[in-house]
Amino acid sequence: VYWSLRPHSGVDILDPIIRGFTWLLTICFIQSERMNGKRSSGFLWIFWTLYLICSIPRLYSQIRRETMLSGLHRAELVSNCLTWFLVLVQWGLGFCIDCKGTEMIG
Repeated sequence: VYWSLRPHSGVDILDPIIRGFTWLLTICFIQSERMNGKRSSGFLWIFWTLYLICSIPRLYSQIRRETMLSGLHRAELVSNCLTWFLVLVQWGLGFCIDCKGTEMIG
């Protein structure tokens, strides 16, 4: 979590709330799509694409801060790198999840 330089900043409270709400909405949307018989949708692919693009500057600044301060915020960096990697995997799976599979008979 990024802590602002000003004490009691609204960013420190709103950022995790907005992120949590976004992930909750995504999970609900995926579940509703599954209940309707769909495996993926274009809307989710657009969401993953925008998430990846918008998170690049934050990830870059965290990597840069880690190299300057050497180990002060390592857990946050590892957590965000793993999250970014998992979203990249979700984005990649969005290309092939609706492809027709081959069925084996016999």
